[in-house]
Amino acid sequence: MTANGGVPTAAVNATASGSGDEQAAAVRMKIEEKVAEARRLKNEGNELYKAKDYRGAAGKYQRAKLYLKGIDTDLHGTPAFLQQLSVHPGQKNSIPKELEDQCIELNVSVHNNLCAVMLQQENANPERIKHFAEVVLEIDDT
Repeated sequence: MTANGGVPTAAVNATASGSGDEQAAAVRMKIEEKVAEARRLKNEGNELYKAKDYRGAAGKYQRAKLYLKGIDTDLHGTPAFLQQLSVHPGQKNSIPKELEDQCIELNVSVHNNLCAVMLQQENANPERIKHFAEVVLEIDDT
């Protein structure tokens, strides 16, 4: 990890002294890193799930979910699931449609996996499972 929290120095310098385009590029780089970390955590959770370590898998999925919420904070200033407005070309903090699609797909997958892992646990909270399923229905437009 770098002294600036894992963000490459070029990204920090661009944000501190650069134009709006450079600042947007620095945010995108940070978002892409968060997507990669969330995907890595989801994959680790999948391996734990296959090994029937449901508690460990749930922890990985929860951490992946936190990275995805961090992306929302970068874009909107408050944690909320990605909104269609985030790709509006006139919006200051927008991301390419392809990257937004990756974020949405990852959010759907992580929340589905949380449902599955919680269903495998004793004393599962049905309301929490229902909440995660509702999140999937809200953000999955396929």
